[in-house]
Amino acid sequence: MVPAATTLASDTHRGKVVGKVMIGLLLDILLSRVICGFVAEHFGWRAVYLAASVAVTLICVAAWKRGLPRFQATTQFSYGALLGSMAALWRRHAELRRAVWAQGLLSAAFSTFWSTLAVMLHDSFHLGSAAAWPTAAAPAW
Repeated sequence: MVPAATTLASDTHRGKVVGKVMIGLLLDILLSRVICGFVAEHFGWRAVYLAASVAVTLICVAAWKRGLPRFQATTQFSYGALLGSMAALWRRHAELRRAVWAQGLLSAAFSTFWSTLAVMLHDSFHLGSAAAWPTAAAPAW
């Protein structure tokens, strides 16, 4: 999504477009737990998968009818050569190595924390999916 947005945006608006796409992606990640928890608690866990399959089907139909944007190639390298160039960038730039390690560790910590928290809340406090949704059924801490 981000590379497509940068390609489609003009030079003067590229930063704003990338920012909006990233905000949308992060909100999707953060709000999906709350919304899916609400749906699963009230309609069952199968409803979440049913809604996801309907959404993906609608997106596929819309993309098929409308068509996806075409992008001009910016390089003549093969896919294998492009992957190989990433190794050269990794060796050449210490800042890139530090950024990759930092973001990778942050992602692992984020995923570990939230995955563990969900299991602990269920086991220790008997809280289900509804705990993520502010309702009368959820305890007020």
